Amino acid sequence: MAAAFRAQLTCVSLCDVLGLPLVETPESVHLLVPRDRALRADDRRPHPGVVWHRHDTAWGDARLAPVSAALDVAGQCVTLRDHVALIDAAIRHRQVSEGAVNGFEISSEQRVRQLKGLMDPQADSILESWARVDLMGAGHRVKPQQRVGGRRRDLVVDDRVVIETDGKETHLTERAFVDDRRRDRLAVRDGYIVLRYTYADLVWEGSTLLADVEAALTLSRSAA
Repeated sequence: MAAAFRAQLTCVSLCDVLGLPLVETPESVHLLVPRDRALRADDRRPHPGVVWHRHDTAWGDARLAPVSAALDVAGQCVTLRDHVALIDAAIRHRQVSEGAVNGFEISSEQRVRQLKGLMDPQADSILESWARVDLMGAGHRVKPQQRVGGRRRDLVVDDRVVIETDGKETHLTERAFVDDRRRDRLAVRDGYIVLRYTYADLVWEGSTLLADVEAALTLSRSAA
């Protein structure tokens, strides 16, 4: 489709090709074309299922838009939490630099400010990015990849609650099953409450994460 329309693959379509984390595989092809590009009335090229993004940013002869441009465009099609997760992963995999957001021209100024305040390339997964964005949005202090009980933890909230996000690929082995429980006990010895979440728990913004954390914080304070 990109070749047929002399366009650049962009937005979530390019993110999908690059293996960046998305909730769903895009059903449509997202293409970037210059602002002054228009389809002729008699154009017979197939275009149902194409999402057009019109901007002159990063336009050139390449069939694939630069990753930074695709991430910029993606702000028009994904939620803030998903946008942060894409950028976290791209930085972590060295597909863009940490300063790439400074060059965004398509995302609104408000979105860019939000991204700068929320992005963190230390996140190891989309689950960590989602949880961190939701918790920070609720006013919690969140520290990623902190050591508690001698082990690195996904997130530490308000210095009292440990959040662990468990993906199937790394937490379904027998060794991981045993190690996860040992890690939890070590955290409890250090005075932390541990909460574990799966992909299904966090995929929708209406998860119980915030309510669970508030309850855990109340319990922790009452025991102090």
